[in-house]
Amino acid sequence: MVRKQPPLIIERLEGELAFIKYQDCTFNLPRALLPRAAREGDVVRIAVALQTPPRTAASKGKGLKGNP
Repeated sequence: MVRKQPPLIIERLEGELAFIKYQDCTFNLPRALLPRAAREGDVVRIAVALQTPPRTAASKGKGLKGNP
């Protein structure tokens, strides 16, 4: 069974940024990632996928202060 997620709503568009409302949070992302027809008040769906290969030396924290 698929759990229904709260909607992501385009709160506002300012220049190159889109401000997205999700529950009690607002975040922004480049407007170029949205369809050209997207407008304030539209509900959007965002998919996230992991890149393969999953990790690089940088993402493992090598070379960061406090890591061996």
